[in-house]
Order: sequence, then C-alpha cells, then structure tokens
Amino acid sequence: MDLAHDISSLAKRVTLSHHLPELPNTEFKSNVDLKPDVHKLTEHGVVFTDGTTQTYSVIFYCTGYKYTFPFLSADCGVTCDNNYVRPLYKHCLSINRPSLGFIGLPFYVCAMQMFDLQTRFCLTFMTGRKAMPSRESMMNDFERQMNERFARNFKEHQAHMMGTEQNKYYDDLATTAEIEGLKPVITKLHN
Repeated sequence: MDLAHDISSLAKRVTLSHHLPELPNTEFKSNVDLKPDVHKLTEHGVVFTDGTTQTYSVIFYCTGYKYTFPFLSADCGVTCDNNYVRPLYKHCLSINRPSLGFIGLPFYVCAMQMFDLQTRFCLTFMTGRKAMPSRESMMNDFERQMNERFARNFKEHQAHMMGTEQNKYYDDLATTAEIEGLKPVITKLHN
C-alpha cells in the first residue's frame, strides 16, 4: 500500500492487486484502483480473478515477507509454517520460552509505534515488573485468539495480519501489560 501511494504521485494509473478478505480502509489518490488477486499474466497485462483484464507498461511484483528463523534451534519451542509463527502470546512472546520475544511480526500496522509497544510489553514481563502469566493461561489466550481469527476466514499466512484489528491489538497489549498504549490519532494518521 505504501508503494501504491508513492508510485501514484508519478504514474498516470496504479492498480493495487491484493488478497485481503476486505478492502483496505485506506484512502488512495483517484488514479489508484483496487483489484483482487492476479489470475494470470498476459503478454501486455493481467487477468484478475474477477475476470477483468487490464494492460500495463510496468508490473511491480511484491510478494510480502516470508518469516524464517534459521538461527533458532528446533528445541526452542517455536515453529514457523506458512508465515504463522507459533505458539506466541499476543503475537510476540514465546509461550514455550518466555524470555524469547518476536518484535514486528504483525503486519498492516503502524509499524514503528507497534514495535515500541511490543518491546515495552515483552520487557514488562521479562524484567519482572509484572508476573509472567502461566504457560496454560498464555496458551489458552493464544488458542482462543487464533481460533477466533480462523473462524473469521483468516488463513494461516494471515495469522499475524492486523489491519482493521490493529487498535484492538494495541489496546490488548497495553491493558494486559498495564502500560501506556498508542494514542488513537496514530492509527487515524496511518489510515
């Protein structure tokens, strides 16, 4: 989305093809249109999964991020399959090794502000300022949250996608750790 914004200031027309379950709640310039996934590329353009076609002079192919952690041993108790890192408490704290935190996994977020909030969240428990929840409690929370997401048709590779849920996520981190959260204006500016 950031690239679509940047490119739209120079290009006559920009198409953002996405596979989000809902349209992004982002205001784009009038020369940006949103399309579903690409079905196939043609000699001069694209056929989208909705059957529409369009020609393009440039196609910028963004695949997103693929999480890999080759430096972690298998016995650390964290697995990553299809960009789903688990089991993590609140998308950042390893349930099996609570001294291990992952900062920055959630996407479609206010990145830098979320990094700060996640870091403060992890440090609250790692430094003992607040007692670490029991493994059972963290696992129950993890399973409940992920089951809710999958029931709403999130796919495994979207396990850490926030988007319209980012405010709820930020509030949950702040409330759980009893730390200062993000001001709502931050996500308003981001959107």
